[in-house]
This record gives sequence, structure tokens and C-alpha cells, in this order.
Amino acid sequence: MIKTVFTASLVSLCLFVSGCNVADDTDYEYLDSWAVRAMTLQNRIGQNVPLRLAEFPATHNSFNAQAYSNGFSYPDPNHVPSMLNQLRMGKRMINMDLHWDIHYNTTTRLITTDVVLCHDSSEFGFCSMWDRTFVEGLIEVRSWLEENDDVIILKLQDELDGHYEEAYRAIKTEMADLVYAPSSPCELFDLDVSKSEILAQGKKIIITGAKSSTCNKSWGQFVYWDEGMFDSVNYETFTPYPGCNNLTDVIQEKIVGATNDGTQVGQIILQTNKMTANQVSELAQCGVTAISFEPLQWWDDRHVAQIWSWDLDRPYQEDPSRNCGIQHNNGKFTDEHCDTISAFACQHPKNRDWKITQLAGHWEVGSRTCENEFGQDGYVFSTPVNGYENARLRDAQESVATVTAWLNYSDNLNEGDWKSL
Repeated sequence: MIKTVFTASLVSLCLFVSGCNVADDTDYEYLDSWAVRAMTLQNRIGQNVPLRLAEFPATHNSFNAQAYSNGFSYPDPNHVPSMLNQLRMGKRMINMDLHWDIHYNTTTRLITTDVVLCHDSSEFGFCSMWDRTFVEGLIEVRSWLEENDDVIILKLQDELDGHYEEAYRAIKTEMADLVYAPSSPCELFDLDVSKSEILAQGKKIIITGAKSSTCNKSWGQFVYWDEGMFDSVNYETFTPYPGCNNLTDVIQEKIVGATNDGTQVGQIILQTNKMTANQVSELAQCGVTAISFEPLQWWDDRHVAQIWSWDLDRPYQEDPSRNCGIQHNNGKFTDEHCDTISAFACQHPKNRDWKITQLAGHWEVGSRTCENEFGQDGYVFSTPVNGYENARLRDAQESVATVTAWLNYSDNLNEGDWKSL
């Protein structure tokens, strides 16, 4: 009741001041930067491996962004860029909190109720009737999916107060054809499926957030019960590689994240600390694949810290003749001419261990060389798919004192489209 009276009294003020519109504050220069290109390529390396090993850089409370602030909505944002720009920057896991709450419909100019994206729906009004709707959020995410061939995770927090049918209808109307949906109610997600297998079915988004008590409701047709799918670590107490908090097995078996609270409330009142670039790098090196550093903003050195693969300003855009990827003993990738001489990186597809060949040669003989030297043990010419695998490959290089190792990674088929074949 208190909230209704308060927000209703502000309708005319919001419309008078600004119409509550959201301005486009996109930093197009940053979106064209090396950091975004490298992160985008890094996300694609794990297309053919189980999702539990693949990269899903994340944002927590993705909807709570400065881009949507209008004086009444999202006054204490977790992030600066919009969800669309978060995806453009390389994030692949988006989080939305779903609330059934009052909402001002700008089309009908009526105050109604809807599924809205809100940080808190307490009686005293941390939600605003000008907060964005779930439908608006889905439309924004879909606009990115339609232009990009990648898989993302939409992680939902259920504050729906039983209004699952309305949330279901929103997904069905705006996203149904792109959802990788459960085959039966309450099905647990199979983390051994790969992005490429999902894309082959014409699907691009995994939606999670159902609970054991709700997964058999209507929205369970689209929303996975995420039991056993995710885990998290504390970035402030995390021990770096090679220790990795003694959690390397767990980290490789689930989608594991780490996040800090980027809101002013979190930083000032709750005394939470900002995740540093060094902490981001340590988490990435241990294979934590769903890192959310806050507040997410443009030109943040933590973006670069999460890039464990490509070396600075590589691959060269100016030299299309460099078509083969190589790892140096600093753990970074560069693009080289494929007739360069180097040893080869060979990996066991099950235990994910590495061996380096004694024979060095041109990139094109990598598969044959790995087969000849280690094929009897099941090793194949390969590429690291996360920071932990990359660190272990670097260790394997050090153990045999090699400076470089060819990776099964190239853009020979299509310039700029780097793939692990």
C-alpha cells in the first residue's frame, strides 16, 4: 500500500521531467577495441567441448544498469552498460530478477501489474513502476542473439509470487524459437552438451532458474531446474593457481562463478570490496568461467585481466597471412605464419592432460605428429578451452623447456574466424 501511494504520486513528475526514456550511451570505440575482439574469440574456443568447461563471462543483476537509470528506476546500479552492450562486450551469462509488481505502461498510460526487472520488491519500494519489463529485457537480449552465432545463459531469480504463467507467456512470445528447452519437466541440465550441439539445433539461449517446487509449472517448458549446474567461489579468499582452493575438479565439473557487489549500498554500507584485475586474472587461470566483476564499465582493466588466451593486440588484423595459433611460454597466444617451425600441443580429451611433441614442424602436420607420438594413449592435437587448461599447457611446455607450441587453432577456412578444429 505504501509503495502504491508513493509511486502513483510520481507518474506525472516522471513524464514531465524526461518521459523516463533510456539514452544510448554506447562506447562504440571500446566495442571496436582489441579487448572485445579477444574476449569474443576466447568465448568461441570452447564451442565443441562440454559446457562445464566453456567460457561464460557473467554479469550479476544485469538489468540493474546505469544505462536504464532515469531518476526513479535503478538508482543504485550494479553496472554502467545496458544488457545489450554487456553481450557486445563479451558477457555470455545474463541475470534477471523477475518480480510481479506494479508498472506504468507507456503505451496505454495505465498503471497495471507485470513481470518486471527489479532489484528488490519490498513494501517500501525498491522497485519503481518505471522499471523495465521482462518482455523488454527479452527483446533486448534477442536483438543480440539474432546477429551472433553463440550460446548464452539467462539466469533468472524467481520473485514472481506465483505468476509463472505470465513469465512463461513472455518467453513463449519473445524467445521460444531460440530457447534450448528441457525435454521434460524438472529435467536437470546436461553439462556435457556443447555449444555447437545446441547451435546445430538452431538454439542459442539456455534459461535457468526453476526450482524443485516450480519446474513442473508452465514456465518449466523453457526454464531448467539449475540444481547442480552452478557453483561459486569467494574471490577475496581464493588461492591462485596451481592451488585454486583445492577445487580444480569441482571447477571443471560445473559452471563456476565469482562476483562482487558493485552497488553503492554494497560498497559503502555492506563494506564489500571491488574485485581487482589481479583477482580476475587468478580466477580465470583456475578455470572459473563465469566471472562477474562489478561495476561493469567501459575501458576497465579487469576486462583485459580475464583474457587468458590472446596476447595484446593479437591476432594481427593487418596481416591476413598469419593464420595459425601458437602458445608461447608466457601462456599467451599469437597468430603466426603456418610454415613456422614449432612443437605441438597434444591433449587427452577425457582427463584434459597435455603432452608436448618432441618433433617440431609446420602447423599442418600437428594432428599427424600428436597421433604418431601419443596416439596410443589417446592424445590429439588440441587447444585450451579455459584458463586452467591454458595454465596446464604452459606448465607442460616448461617441463620440456619448449618456447612455443602449435595449437589446433586457426582461421585458415575463413579470415578472422578463429576455430579450434
